[in-house]
Amino acid sequence: LTDVSANASGCTVYFDRDISSVIIVSPDPEKVKAAEKLVQQKMKDGEKLAFMIELDRSELWMISIILGKDGGRIKAMQKDTNCIIDVSKETRTVIVTGKAEEDTAKARQALDDLIDTARKTNVFFSMPEAAMPKFVGKGGANVKQMAATIGADIQRTRKGNQFKITGTEEKVKAAKNAVDAWLAKWQESSGTLELNIEKNSIPTVLGNKGETIRSLENEFSVRIDVDRTKLLVTIRNGSAEKRSIAAERINALLEADKAIAAEKAAAAAAAAAAKAEAKKNADEAPKPQTSNGNGNKKSNDEAVTEEIATGDKNYARASEFPSNPVGVASSNGRRGGQQGGLNTTSVQNGTEAGRSLFQMLIGGN
Repeated sequence: LTDVSANASGCTVYFDRDISSVIIVSPDPEKVKAAEKLVQQKMKDGEKLAFMIELDRSELWMISIILGKDGGRIKAMQKDTNCIIDVSKETRTVIVTGKAEEDTAKARQALDDLIDTARKTNVFFSMPEAAMPKFVGKGGANVKQMAATIGADIQRTRKGNQFKITGTEEKVKAAKNAVDAWLAKWQESSGTLELNIEKNSIPTVLGNKGETIRSLENEFSVRIDVDRTKLLVTIRNGSAEKRSIAAERINALLEADKAIAAEKAAAAAAAAAAKAEAKKNADEAPKPQTSNGNGNKKSNDEAVTEEIATGDKNYARASEFPSNPVGVASSNGRRGGQQGGLNTTSVQNGTEAGRSLFQMLIGGN
């Protein structure tokens, strides 16, 4: 990366381990493109000088074979190939780096051969719990006899019902075939078939108050036991064909249950999305409007504001009109000169037009 940064002047180039990426930064797009080409070339060159092998989780046992006793095998391989070989049990990886392409290729071939041989000369298998007493025998007599007859080593691992076969490729293959044949014969004679299930699938297998299991037992003349601790369904008795059909029926029930659960999850997600969309539309919808009498629509807030403003305007205009009738002047509260309840003083003080109109009205003309 230092070489790339130096050759593509004006670019900042660094490796981000969190996202496993090479970052190129520059204000000039052309320089970024040039630096990218250099990085890609470096990666191609690097692949010739380094590589990584990642083992499956079930092949963790292979790490000890690659390392050898006290790391002797890997040390010898490093010396022979002139490469650095890092083996990690935590990540189940083997990382090889070399100074020359030929050395790296040699190390790759050596590791591939070692791993391939280990897979062929080490085979693991598990035995049903119900078959363990007969397979192992008293004090392991049956297993020991099978191993001695075939010429392979059969050892029980720490995981209870799991075993490991080791030996030459031919002997290991023969031992595995013998184990498979024994298991098939035992299943036929003992009338047992086992199914692994998930914890949340147990109610589906049992049914309401055990109705599903009872129905299957009556239909196929078998016995079905559910172990909630080991998450295991055991089908006993009956013929091998009926046990197999019963197992297929149980698997069909489990698949149907998964499909229903998936549909419910999809429906719930769709309902939540619809609710969110409805809320969004409601928030974005325009407010209700009212008409102001001229055909123009106004919002409720505008209508209320106009009503208040109109009321204030009418109230304010009350002062524009006289408190006494037209042509009648104010009497200032004096009641002198009244005749027949009329304020003649006010009449005399009124305008000429008002006095004439007033005389006409009271005179009956």
